[in-house]
Amino acid sequence: MGVRVETTVKLGKHRVRPPAICAAVMAEGIDVMEARVNSAIEQGADVIELRLDGLRELEGWQGLLRDDVPMIVTNRAEREGGHFKGGERERIGPLVEAIELGAACVDIELSTPRQELEEVLRAAREGETSVLLSYHNFDGVPARGDLFERAKRMERVGCDIAKLACFAKRPEEAIEMLNFLVRARDALGVPVIAFAMGEAGKFTRILAPLLGSPLMYAEVGKATAPGQLSLVEMRRLMDALEGTERVEEIVDLAPEDRRLQKLLRLSPPS
Repeated sequence: MGVRVETTVKLGKHRVRPPAICAAVMAEGIDVMEARVNSAIEQGADVIELRLDGLRELEGWQGLLRDDVPMIVTNRAEREGGHFKGGERERIGPLVEAIELGAACVDIELSTPRQELEEVLRAAREGETSVLLSYHNFDGVPARGDLFERAKRMERVGCDIAKLACFAKRPEEAIEMLNFLVRARDALGVPVIAFAMGEAGKFTRILAPLLGSPLMYAEVGKATAPGQLSLVEMRRLMDALEGTERVEEIVDLAPEDRRLQKLLRLSPPS
């Protein structure tokens, strides 16, 4: 089986074939952000993430939305590595508006207070917008059971895609994220994005797609998370991996595992 499998992931009215490259676009000004969106599309991004929390002023952000490429609208909370410092009511406002404007997908944190989270979910259900529920941990990689509980909660809450990203201080922690992904892809009824952030987890960003993660995040002009590869790097690597067999049978990886060593030879240098 090749890297580009035949299944697709639904993002609003769009369908993308995994593994898809999602260009995370963030800037302080609308003009720069628009230029980076255009650059990302020219460089072959399959999906665009609009990181609204990086903007100094939100006025006019709606003009960034496009119909020709699926877009994920995000307004990341500061507690999960974002730049938005206001209240939750203010933070979800653009997400609800994005849904009303027909955005393909919105990303909202699982840690969002219940009332605001339900408001976003309800608005999405009334339209065609997909919901990506996310969890980010910059302190380290929790136990596998904790990751599973969060992922299962995401599914119960009603997401279309679950995303879990944790900061790895050591390669062993990063490997745990891959082990979690292998189990989660079969145990959950929704697509699961999972990888490790940071330099120690950089290799998981390219290996996760071989283990079933449908989206890979790449930066355009400015990294939005530690360890993120550029879109140019990611596209080059995915082209090189075309035809590589997708890994199906790995259950418990360890640093000395020959299967892991084989995969690491495919990954970019730190």
